[in-house]
Amino acid sequence: MYPIIFKNVSKYFNEKKILDNINLEIIENKISVIIGRSGSGKSTILKTINGLIKPSNGKTFLFGNEINYEKINELRLQIGYSVQGTGLFPHMNVYENITLLARLNKWSEEDTVNRLTRLMNLVGIPSDFKNKY
Repeated sequence: MYPIIFKNVSKYFNEKKILDNINLEIIENKISVIIGRSGSGKSTILKTINGLIKPSNGKTFLFGNEINYEKINELRLQIGYSVQGTGLFPHMNVYENITLLARLNKWSEEDTVNRLTRLMNLVGIPSDFKNKY
């Protein structure tokens, strides 16, 4: 399955072409990398996936469905997106940052804590850091 698909996607800002007829399929459960020079469109591709930018032409699909930009907030609850640089809320501790979407989606406390533990272990954050800012 391809959770992310671009079909003939182009993006213009005023007269400047940023993406030119991009066809792209991101394979499920594989690490994918977008490499390019500054200004080559990497961030524009990512912003198109999370709905911050709507393509000028073409279609973008996520999880098998064409992105509906009229209901983009519903889509954003289904994906994670890490921006370049710091992407943490400084007024929240580690637990609150990691579990934010789980809590917004009203996960059970057990599921939330299990996910927190798994993610902290995955990246090597000691469990006693969960209450640190």
